[in-house]
Amino acid sequence: MKDAGERMLRLLQLLKEHTDAQHILTMPQIIAMLDEAGISADRRAVYRSLDALQRCGYDIRYVHTPVQGYYFRHALSVADAVITVNAVRDSISLDEQTSARLSSFILDQLSEYQRDKVYLTPKRDISEPDSELMSSLSVLLDAIHHQNPVTFRYFDYSVTKQKHYRRDRQKYEAVPYAVVTDSGRYYCIMYSQTHKSFASYRIDKMESVTALSESAEHVPFDVYSYMQASFRMYRGEPQTVVCRFDLSLSSIVFDQFGYDIMITAVDETSFTAAIRTSVSPTLISWLLQFSGKAAVLRPQSLIDELLNISKEIRKTYGG
Repeated sequence: MKDAGERMLRLLQLLKEHTDAQHILTMPQIIAMLDEAGISADRRAVYRSLDALQRCGYDIRYVHTPVQGYYFRHALSVADAVITVNAVRDSISLDEQTSARLSSFILDQLSEYQRDKVYLTPKRDISEPDSELMSSLSVLLDAIHHQNPVTFRYFDYSVTKQKHYRRDRQKYEAVPYAVVTDSGRYYCIMYSQTHKSFASYRIDKMESVTALSESAEHVPFDVYSYMQASFRMYRGEPQTVVCRFDLSLSSIVFDQFGYDIMITAVDETSFTAAIRTSVSPTLISWLLQFSGKAAVLRPQSLIDELLNISKEIRKTYGG
């Protein structure tokens, strides 16, 4: 029985590593590879192992053209792996070690031939030192599931790369509701029972995250609505911002705000968009980057703020 179990596991490893829909192993090849691994087996023994693996749910396929043989159908395609691995590598919250570990785990789900087709984008190595991201994330996900409040310290980095704690190192207490990503960063949306409001916190800037034992009373929350009313994770009172954009910016506007925003053609070169979002420093910065190709039509308060910023810019640069 021990030999049969070892043979079955080794057979599974061989099929996962050396086969896919384009690369088949014939029965003689399987027997030879098992023999090289120090496991003797005849055809009947291999058939029994294949049958047992299939009954256990492993997707092992038999083909009879152009040759008779077997292959393992991997759950991930090459395209799946490329998207997933590059998403991991693109996250600026993950350090190199964590990124490499997760990437390796994903690539291990492919055959050796599929891995050869995977192109990896360079890792953006700007993650913060000594980040507790993964351990904090584990605590937060468990707390979300059980609806437990958590306590944590929150910090920024000074110009000397030292941690500067907010609230003089006093701990925050809030109830986590969702984990989301934005621009390569991971955030936790949390409810403050003291302030009766939601706010988002960057998980890589959270420290000593600890779940409390008691359960919190559930507050109605729609993560989609929250994200729609935020801009780059800056939360504020939602407003309808109407802008006129150059037609060349249409794809950029849709990419940022989605395809369900209301747009109206002005002429052959421009259009207006009514955007429901919070007015935040990141929204203002986003608008300013387009210079003469984007203009705010309302609200007036945002126009006034942009005018004040333009005056400060002129003053700074001697205009």
